[in-house]
Amino acid sequence: MENTEQTQEQFINLLLKKRNVLDKWEESALTPNYFSPQYRFLITTIIKHWENRTLLTLKSYRVYLKNLIVSRIDRGHQEMLYNKCFMLNTSVDDYPTLLNQIREIYLGAASKPLLQKFEEEGKTKSILVALRNLQDALDDLPTDETARTKIIYQPVNAFLNDFVDHAKKVRDGTIKEEELIKTGIDDLDYVLTAGLPPGNLVLFIGDVGGGKSTMMLNVAMNVWKNGKNVLYVSLEMPWQQVIPKMMSNDTRIPYDVYCFPKKWTPEQAQKVEDTQKQWDERCQKSQFYFTETSDRVKVSTIRREIEKHLQIFKPDVVVVDYIANLIPDKNRESRNDLEIGDMLKDLRAMGRNMGFCVISGAQIGRDALKRIRKSDGDKVTINSEDIRGSQEYPADADAIFALFKEPTQPNRLWHLFIVKMRFGRPIFQNNTVKTTLEVEPECCLIKNRENWLKSDAEQEMTKMFSSTKVEVQDDLKFDDDDEYEKKKRGISAADVFKDLN
Repeated sequence: MENTEQTQEQFINLLLKKRNVLDKWEESALTPNYFSPQYRFLITTIIKHWENRTLLTLKSYRVYLKNLIVSRIDRGHQEMLYNKCFMLNTSVDDYPTLLNQIREIYLGAASKPLLQKFEEEGKTKSILVALRNLQDALDDLPTDETARTKIIYQPVNAFLNDFVDHAKKVRDGTIKEEELIKTGIDDLDYVLTAGLPPGNLVLFIGDVGGGKSTMMLNVAMNVWKNGKNVLYVSLEMPWQQVIPKMMSNDTRIPYDVYCFPKKWTPEQAQKVEDTQKQWDERCQKSQFYFTETSDRVKVSTIRREIEKHLQIFKPDVVVVDYIANLIPDKNRESRNDLEIGDMLKDLRAMGRNMGFCVISGAQIGRDALKRIRKSDGDKVTINSEDIRGSQEYPADADAIFALFKEPTQPNRLWHLFIVKMRFGRPIFQNNTVKTTLEVEPECCLIKNRENWLKSDAEQEMTKMFSSTKVEVQDDLKFDDDDEYEKKKRGISAADVFKDLN
């Protein structure tokens, strides 16, 4: 163990002091996972700082740890680890040797549980089966610079046995059932029966300015509030625009108010400070990371960024706003439809391999928009071929929803259509593919209509008087005798409050 730690600390010493070593690191296949857990956070931070071509100093490390709201004890431990590695005097000529030793240490540690599993399977299964499983597992280890694709090849009853065994352990409490990741919008959660599971791709489509980004931001905020980690990849708006939208969503203070801090009322300024504290507390349970770029990026670029930061932050949901702003990894010679298909497949594979759901958006085609605008409101139909750009969208997405603003109340009601549902219910609770949501676009807020309360005051009053009965005096006058008798027998105060409004 001592030799292992010494080797890793010598390697980290080079990463802290030698710029050319960091350049070589980027060319290698090594990741922080090759190191013992105690070193991974430090290495990840070194790599993050090197993205800006700066070496990690003790001062910058302290600031970074403080901004992450790391506890004082953990900060102290990380600073001691930094100093221990920095004080070493490692020769840069030792880099190739250390690199090879790091790889061998990792492979040695990774192979031990595989050998133990081989011994256990050899007692319950045939040696031939156990040996084949061991060989497959060893083949998956990164013994060279290229990763291997994992292939599953088993009889169906083996999968069923694993499934039933898992179900039994969930039922008897041996293992905890995985909590569904919900969108926080009841109508969506009703049809997305599996929630937002890893490997799924959910798309929101609509017209330009039709609410796609607002919907994605609402889902992201709700997921974060429910204790899950969210990565928001903004390919359109800078953080200076997104953060006020998030604040507006959380506080219900109109978005445009945040643009003029000098015009804030004392109450609004206090609300901003209170929300800042709430976010700090929330970030101790779950994280909301934001990334933006000045240029269009590839899916592979997003994947590399996530991989670099996995030791600090592992997302449960990744929002990419939105697909048309990505650039393909592979040039398909002007076949934009095939390039979109490649990006969709890469997004799904990334989520499946790294354990998160991907949410993104796309636009409705012009011909479809013309047809929809001419249609009777109750007879609007939206098909998968209406998505602009490629038929790969419906082929690769697991769920597709279309958003349209109600022409008579565009700032109050938005219609949501199910275009595709691979896993889940094909219709909403009203037995149609369409539901209507209420919105406050000035606050970037979307909610179900039945859950929409006029004010917090009404909610509290309704709760307070919901079971209270009040007597109506005999001298009250009503146009209808039956209505008078009903009122005289007694009504709930909640109904009275509702009538007053």
